[in-house]
Amino acid sequence: MIGHPLLVFNGFLFLMVSLDEARALLGRLEYQRGNVEAALQVFDGIDISTIRSRMKASITSKSSQQRGRSKNDISHPLSLHAASLLLEAIYLKAKSLQKLGRLTDAALECKGILDTVDVVFPQGMPDSLGENLLEKSLHHLEKPNGISALLLAAKLSCEDNDTSSNAMQYAHRAIANMKEDSHSRKCVAYHILGSSMGKPARLASLNTQRAFLQRESLKALQDSTMLDGENPSTYFDLALEYAEQRNLTAALDCAKKHLDLTGGSEVQGWRLLGLILSAQHYDLDAMC
Repeated sequence: MIGHPLLVFNGFLFLMVSLDEARALLGRLEYQRGNVEAALQVFDGIDISTIRSRMKASITSKSSQQRGRSKNDISHPLSLHAASLLLEAIYLKAKSLQKLGRLTDAALECKGILDTVDVVFPQGMPDSLGENLLEKSLHHLEKPNGISALLLAAKLSCEDNDTSSNAMQYAHRAIANMKEDSHSRKCVAYHILGSSMGKPARLASLNTQRAFLQRESLKALQDSTMLDGENPSTYFDLALEYAEQRNLTAALDCAKKHLDLTGGSEVQGWRLLGLILSAQHYDLDAMC
């Protein structure tokens, strides 16, 4: 694995990072300590335009190497770790502005992330980068445009119960704007849509509303598995949804599929399987 270069000085080992990356690390530390104003001052020193150019250089560098060009054609490429770190810094800057009541400025920082993603990945983020970058980005987004931006907004809104309705809207818009051959991104969109519908279904007060959301949640998750039958996270969420609706046989099948696809390497998969089996045993005891 290729990481940051190391420097030994007077017997001490130092991690060599760029000035922007150092600011991102220091700003994160101040934010975690609760020093929001200090964190904001540090984040203000990060050059967003430089981040964009370095991210573009990284993608171009990878493409050039695949075509046999020299690495010297591109200067200062950005690693995936560094890209995630710097995008996280923009996120924490927006959160700092939000905490200080500067909501308009926070919204502009949100737009900065979306603009960066769209500039660097005009055809959509590659699968190898999408999940890592999404997890490091913002929860508070205003009217995103473009498929990548909509999926980003949907993904992050889905993680918060209070904004799951926004996630549904973003996912629907993304699907409506996709071309017929956008299978991988449709798979992601349907997965997000299904997950975002499952959450409000559990909180719905009306039986008719709950039944509708549960039905649509299952349909979206099933559509996602039809587009990509090798995504373990989709089967995990589908198992959860089946279990929530007391279809334990289907839940068990999906939980086993998740374990097969992950090779049994994820603890949450075994935990889910145990819960489903326990629920089945409880139902059998209740019938006796």
